[in-house]
Amino acid sequence: MQFHTKVLSPSNLNHLFNEKPIAMKLKPNGIYHIYNRGNNKQKIFLLKQNYEFFIQKIDRQLSGTIDLLAYCLMPNHFHLMVSTSENFERDVFTNKYRILLSSYTRAINKQEERTGSLFQQNSKSVEITGHQHALICMNYIHLNPVKAGLANSMENWRYSSIHEYTGSNRNNLCNTALATELIDLPHDPKDFISFSKGAIGGTT
Repeated sequence: MQFHTKVLSPSNLNHLFNEKPIAMKLKPNGIYHIYNRGNNKQKIFLLKQNYEFFIQKIDRQLSGTIDLLAYCLMPNHFHLMVSTSENFERDVFTNKYRILLSSYTRAINKQEERTGSLFQQNSKSVEITGHQHALICMNYIHLNPVKAGLANSMENWRYSSIHEYTGSNRNNLCNTALATELIDLPHDPKDFISFSKGAIGGTT
């Protein structure tokens, strides 16, 4: 089925996220936007290698529990877009996700010679309903560095899944084939950037 997306301007992107976020209660056969930020909005990624280490942690802990569709790591927060299968086991995922955050926190506390919480106590999630919502969620995640003034285009931010969809990075962290099927994304990586920009009103 061909998916024709309605064009939305960046100023209206937040309209699609007016759903009240809740503590994570993922269910089988769903798509979710998960996010967390630093405690008291503190930075959670201080060095280049911190971003890379967290990406490795995502792969190590979450692979096999969900399919990652998109992600973006920002200096003081992160976004994940995930898909759950019909065999999804919430308790297994929750435990692996807890290990992801706690083990990363220990590493940063050791690096910075500090103690205490790094992340906010509860990660939040929003269930994504429908192709339109899923497409805009993905673009919203990839656009985050631009909105924050950290990059002048989506593809100029290193720590997001945009590069897996454009073909410039093949680390296979995301299940791009599943995302292409679920959201009707272009099959040709060359078309992904123009398609994404079109979906958000031509923004860089």
